[in-house]
Amino acid sequence: MTTTTADHRVIDRLGATFLRRPRGAEVVADAVRAVTLVSLPVATIGWGWIAFAVLLLALLGVVVPRALGLRPAVDTAVCALALVAGWSSVLGWYTSVFLWDKIVHFVLLAALTAVLWVIASDTGVLRTGDRVGRVQAVVVAGVLSLAIGSVWEVFEFLGHTFLDPTIYVGYEDTIGDLAADLGGGGARRAPAALGRAGPPGRRAAHENALTDWRRGTGEPISSPAPRLQSGTLRPQRRCSQLRRNARMSGLTTSAWVVSMPCGYPS
Repeated sequence: MTTTTADHRVIDRLGATFLRRPRGAEVVADAVRAVTLVSLPVATIGWGWIAFAVLLLALLGVVVPRALGLRPAVDTAVCALALVAGWSSVLGWYTSVFLWDKIVHFVLLAALTAVLWVIASDTGVLRTGDRVGRVQAVVVAGVLSLAIGSVWEVFEFLGHTFLDPTIYVGYEDTIGDLAADLGGGGARRAPAALGRAGPPGRRAAHENALTDWRRGTGEPISSPAPRLQSGTLRPQRRCSQLRRNARMSGLTTSAWVVSMPCGYPS
């Protein structure tokens, strides 16, 4: 099925989700965001305006996960990766540490591809209600990662050409970075909860798990408790059963990693 505007829970609730009070492990992600914010003036004073531009991009990278309402573990991971990537550029680790550039490209693009997939599926660009095979999922994830990586390489070229010639660019470096980006994005294999096709008996469980993942993403913390109907499972038991159904249907674990805990009302 195709996602409709009424189902765009994440985009519709960006403001409320971003401004909500942190709860539990979300405090850790907010602490990383605070460090990134403090890093902005520090890097500008110590390393100049190029460092300011780099850390400004890192700041954007730590703000978006909170607005999307990602689960705390992934929120923290994306924020930490964005902060490390920013400071690695400022401190020159990409050129001084062997393969560090490619490692960061691989890991960071895996995380950013998942974030972009969440946005694309929520806005209806990607169809999350249909079963998609592994090959198709890898191809789409790879395309998304290449799109993100290409934008970064363009910024690197512009920075080298018009702002600072010490910014390292080159044919081999660009191809190597894009290859690492493609590997990181493709390795995610359906970062927004696309699973492998299973026997007909498992299709319903698969689609129910997908739907529940969509419900939880971006839901404000202040939401009322779920309303229980006769014959329905309590939230904790229902959450556990949906997780079992997801595993049985071959749903990738990232379905639960990038979403809020299940059990919210529809």
